[in-house]
Formats: sequence, structure tokens, C-alpha cells
Amino acid sequence: MSDTQSTPSTRSSLFYSRCPAVPTNSSLAAQLGFLDEEFALEHDLDIRSEVIGLDPNPNPPYEDRLWLRHAGHVKAVWARSKGADTKLVTFSWLEGSYPIFVRRESGIKTVADLKGKRLAALKFKDTPFDLLRAQNLKVYDAALGTAGLTLDDVTLVDVPQEKHNKPEPDSKGTAPKKSVFASIARDLSLWLLNDKVDAVTARIPADIAEFFDLVEIYDTRNHPDANARVNPGVLRNVVVSGALLRERRDLVVRILARLLEASDWAREHPEKTLELLAKDLSTTPEALETYFEDLASGIQVDATTQQVEALRTQKDFLLKHGFLDNDFDIDEWVDLTPLQEARALLAARHEKEAGVLVS
Repeated sequence: MSDTQSTPSTRSSLFYSRCPAVPTNSSLAAQLGFLDEEFALEHDLDIRSEVIGLDPNPNPPYEDRLWLRHAGHVKAVWARSKGADTKLVTFSWLEGSYPIFVRRESGIKTVADLKGKRLAALKFKDTPFDLLRAQNLKVYDAALGTAGLTLDDVTLVDVPQEKHNKPEPDSKGTAPKKSVFASIARDLSLWLLNDKVDAVTARIPADIAEFFDLVEIYDTRNHPDANARVNPGVLRNVVVSGALLRERRDLVVRILARLLEASDWAREHPEKTLELLAKDLSTTPEALETYFEDLASGIQVDATTQQVEALRTQKDFLLKHGFLDNDFDIDEWVDLTPLQEARALLAARHEKEAGVLVS
């Protein structure tokens, strides 16, 4: 047996994933080739990049010991509450439309009229963490608060849901256009039309709402308090495994620098950004513009006191309503120093490029 055959591989692997349901500039950086360009410098590291829903498992398998994920925050919060060895290293804040609909004939005109009413709340079977139910409750909680009400003033009606597996591409490799969220919106619309509930929170297309005479009485994006507007879809983050940050901090910093570079590109090319993100999410630019405000700004990676406080508010909400079993320290979990180093790295690269051009 040759030495090559007898010597075990010492190569490491990095699993880089992003959510298939939300716009991120990880998608943009990938499509622009920024990540491939950065990873090309790694000769002893295998990079596996996927668009995949996160299995709510606080202990990833050993082969994915080094990993980074760019997605919404709540499953990462849930995993951290279970003791997952992770760090949150940056945020994105993307304002979007999260409305509440009622039947026009119901007589419900304002949020105050929801007192004592039946509100639909999704409930997925056999899942340790129900992300969309958490989102439903946060939207209702924010809305009710504007009228001096709480979730105790309404009746939550469970709307059972099966797990939605990611559809396989067709024979040409084209991603399917059917949206899980469109299916959920259809189901909730039927519950509303059949008088099983009095209100639902879902992105019901305008033509469908008009056809069935459904009216919007509230949208979280109109709430003046950012902490009230925050929900799983608004606050996104990059979370890394503790092992990755400890063993390859340089790689985390370099990836963040590339995301900052993609942020700069998005600001300069807002229309093209919209087009690329729509392509990645198998939707249209028009649909993204309907549901999200100023997408090029919303996907910026950043770190502000407001974002940290919004995360703390969301964690407390999840704990209060039974989505988390254990509390934890947000300040200990969030580490924004890699982002600071990434800003310095990107500035140094720009300075070097400028020097080359001058010479």
C-alpha cells in the first residue's frame, strides 16, 4: 500500500449554507463570484456551499464541525438556547410586509376589533422548533399591542401543517417555482373564507385578496417601534460554529469581507441586485419589491446597538411564549469583532488595489 493510500486525509471541510426563503447577500456574493474567488485561495479546505433549510439540530454532525450559515435568526436562537457552540458575527435588517387579513363582511375594521376573535396560528407536526408559528405570534403580538391588547385577549386557532420538503429541480435542472409560502397563504385564505378563523397573517397576493373580498387591517412594517417590527423574517444574521471561529478566524473574517464587498456592489447596482436575488429565490423582481422595502439596503451586513437589542427582544419573546426552554446571554453570544476586522481587511484591499492602479 502506498504512502498516499495509508495516510488519512488531513483536509478540513467548511459547510456554508444560506436559507432558501429569504434574500441574503451571501446569495449575491455567490452569484457575483466573490465567494468562489475567495475560496480559490484555500488549497487544504473543502468548501461545500448549499441553499438549504436548517434542520433544527443544535449539535451538527462532526463532518460539519466547521460551518457558517446566513439566514433568519430564530432557529439559531433556539439552537443556542439548547447549548449549541455558536457565535453570531453580523446582522442584516430587511423590512418587509407582514400583514393581517380579515373578511370584509366580518365587521373587523381595526386591530382593536380583534379582541375575543379567532386568530390562525400555523402548527407544524413533528418539529422541535416551529419557526412559522413563532412568526405568526410575533406579528399578532405587535399588532395587538397597538390597541393595548395582548395574545391573552384573542383565541389562537391551530392550523395544522405538514413539513414542506424542498422540491426537486425539474429534468432541466430548473428550480421549481412553487412557493411553500404561497401554499400556506392559500391554506390560510381557505380557513378564513370557511369561517374557521376571523383573521390570518400571511402574504396574500392582492388579486387573490380582492377576488375573495379579504381586507388588510394591519402590517407590521407600519409599526413605529423597530423591536415590534422584528420577527424571524426581518432580522437575519450570520452564525458560525464555535470551532470555525476558534480554528479559522481568518476565514470568517475573509468571508465577511466578501459580504461587505457584495453590500457595496448592491448599493451601486440596486436593480441588478433585485434581479439576481429574485432569480435565486425562484420568484420575480416585482414580487420581491412588493414584499420587501429597499432590498439593496436591507441585505447589507451590519452591526448596530438597535439590532442587538432587537435580537434580545425577540429572544425574550420566544422564551415567554414557550419556544425556548432555556435562557442565555445575548451579549456573550454575539461577537462583532470579526466584522470589525473584515471592514479593516476590505479597506486594506481597496487601498492596495488603488496603489496598483496608480503605479
